[in-house]
Amino acid sequence: MWVRDREAFLEQLGRDPKLVGITRRLLSTARDPETLAQSQALADARVFFASNELFGSTGFFIIAPDRISIGSRRDANVGTRNFIADIRPDLIDRAFGGEPVFVPPIRSDVQIGSASADADHQKPLTMFFAVPITDQSGAVLAVLTERISPSGPLSEILRFGRIGETGETYAFNAEAKMVSESRFIDQLREIELFDRGPGDSPEIDIRDPGGNLTEGYQPTAPLDQQPYTLMMADALRLREEGPNHDHAAHGHRGTDHPYNTDGYRDYRGVPVVGAWTWLKHLDFGLTSEVDHAEAYADYLLFRRNLVVISGLATLLAVGATLFTLLLGQRAHRSLSRARDQLEIRVEERTHELAEKEGQLSLAMNSMSDGMYMLDKDMSYALFNEQYRNFMDLGSDLIHVGAPVEDVIRAHAVRGDYGDGDIDEIVDQRMEALASKDAGEREMRLAETSRVLHLRKAAIGAGGAVVTISDITERIKAER
Repeated sequence: MWVRDREAFLEQLGRDPKLVGITRRLLSTARDPETLAQSQALADARVFFASNELFGSTGFFIIAPDRISIGSRRDANVGTRNFIADIRPDLIDRAFGGEPVFVPPIRSDVQIGSASADADHQKPLTMFFAVPITDQSGAVLAVLTERISPSGPLSEILRFGRIGETGETYAFNAEAKMVSESRFIDQLREIELFDRGPGDSPEIDIRDPGGNLTEGYQPTAPLDQQPYTLMMADALRLREEGPNHDHAAHGHRGTDHPYNTDGYRDYRGVPVVGAWTWLKHLDFGLTSEVDHAEAYADYLLFRRNLVVISGLATLLAVGATLFTLLLGQRAHRSLSRARDQLEIRVEERTHELAEKEGQLSLAMNSMSDGMYMLDKDMSYALFNEQYRNFMDLGSDLIHVGAPVEDVIRAHAVRGDYGDGDIDEIVDQRMEALASKDAGEREMRLAETSRVLHLRKAAIGAGGAVVTISDITERIKAER
């Protein structure tokens, strides 16, 4: 959702008449670095982005069709070939084709933040969004990119996935590098896993040091010769094999999502349990891990108590029934406490989930756009009120668990998809929703003449997410 929302925001920015005008002026400026750097058009572009509170402050590019950077925060970049076009030409080509794209983590062209600029420091990882800059006719003039720092929005979002006192959720790339912030930055500095200063964004290798570094273990092999962690190795296999990945062969029985509950060492060498996945369309992975000791603390305590109680009960039963009864009472109290604690934790977790659900519902219903999510059976999993208001079909058809096919048929009968055989129209719309490909289309509601722009993205486990924007006023303005 974060990626889709950001792409939608930048797409809208790419159609801003002021930015379009600045881009035309930059395109008409001579391509040599000095002329571009001193141009008023470049100064206006920098002011435009700096004054937009929603646009990131890390950096931007405006890329001409010849792949020359004609706009940037840094003078050194303008008038030169854009480095993204060299590293990921396929994604820049898609952006020039009119498609918003996410550029997964790549090596930056410059040092970012307070990192040392000398040659001994490898350029940091960075990510980008790239969207077309289009005029009123829809013609692509150039491509706008926004630089995303690993310590930026992605890390902020992943902080919500932290579990307990030791859990963390982080993103990683195919180089086995962490591309979001670690929860254990201060701890990693103490054990000297990296040597950068407090203001820098360290680059952490997802490798198994062979022992617990937080307890003083010293690896016997250099970092680049240490094996990947169990999670990292399996995630790379998942990236390479895709749908052909044999989960059962790697111990992930009963699910399509890789996990390990037996325990494995993380990048600190601390035993953890975790689950992970590889996001093919973003070309990076996500994992959520928690220390094995914390994950199994209650279970081990209960098992230990049970063993002790059983042993004492056996011994005391030989001696006296009284001792056996007394011990049984202690066991009952211990089990009652464990049950009460479990009930309290379940109640707290249920309250947290209800609160999060309420926050999510508030955020969804505060959106100007409509949206809905379908499960693998093509039934509504969730939606916001804006979507139901846009469609004007009532709550009888649109509710959680209802099949979307009934709503599509209602639209077809009402004439929202135009003329044609109703069954054929419904089959075509259902096939498009079930497709694994992303898609966009416009839809005009027959009764109100409202024009809606629909963007659909498939969900890996089956289903789809669709966002809807009311573009009626924009269509009227373009006419």
